[in-house]
Amino acid sequence: MAAHGTGEAGSAACGAVIRIHLLFSDGNIADASFQASGKEAVIAAGSILTDVIKDKSWQEAAACGVAGLRDLIGDGSAERDAAGESGAGFKIDGNKAAQ
Repeated sequence: MAAHGTGEAGSAACGAVIRIHLLFSDGNIADASFQASGKEAVIAAGSILTDVIKDKSWQEAAACGVAGLRDLIGDGSAERDAAGESGAGFKIDGNKAAQ
């Protein structure tokens, strides 16, 4: 897929890296794919994220965030986020999305 936008989160030093590729059409995410290495949870989150953000605007997708993914997975981690223990953020470059 020739992506219009790409974002990356994680750290090779920590053993978990995810790269999300986005293709836009009519202002929305027409397709999303990911590459991940490391822990199974990172791979699962990438799979869930790419399903959830399809057909959404980049603003809606960016609003999902780590807490939103955890809520979708249902592991009860939202409480840790509220306590300030959230994971690495993932940012989508809106300038690329607008192209």
